[in-house]
Amino acid sequence: NLLGLERVLLVANHNSHLDSITVLRALPPSLRDRTAVAAAEDYFFHNRFTAAVTHLTVNGFPFARRGPIRKSLEYCDELVGRGWSLLVYPEGSRAHPGKISEFKSGVGLMGVKLGVPVVPVRVRGLERVLPKGRSVPSPHRVEVQIGPPITCAPDTPYSEATRRVEEAVRAL
Repeated sequence: NLLGLERVLLVANHNSHLDSITVLRALPPSLRDRTAVAAAEDYFFHNRFTAAVTHLTVNGFPFARRGPIRKSLEYCDELVGRGWSLLVYPEGSRAHPGKISEFKSGVGLMGVKLGVPVVPVRVRGLERVLPKGRSVPSPHRVEVQIGPPITCAPDTPYSEATRRVEEAVRAL
């Protein structure tokens, strides 16, 4: 259901530091090669080493989780304008194992303003491979489900877009 799509906003649940690598590997190469991952600015970009690793491994870019996010949103718009797709985690942080936290409203704004299809993604099992607090992975079955794209009309209220996207991810 992603074939033929050039730019999308991938919206996934977040349970592990391996989520981005796993989601990217599930994408067709043509989409994977042009997807940038929004990564927590305060966590992954607090020093040069983690910033470089994040950028080099998953095309990560800094995204503000708290406070003013305008600069982050403008950069997302710039990336999409240059032909990139985006992978975002609207929970803002890794959720408790097996759970999905409430989505932040910025994902609705992005879904409306970016003008690209929003693709819900659900990852299961990574919370057992590399849970929060552990640094050594354990083998476990992992599943990535990619839902049908959602289109948000320009006049869609951001809260409604957020609700629709969150429901689509939870339904997978």
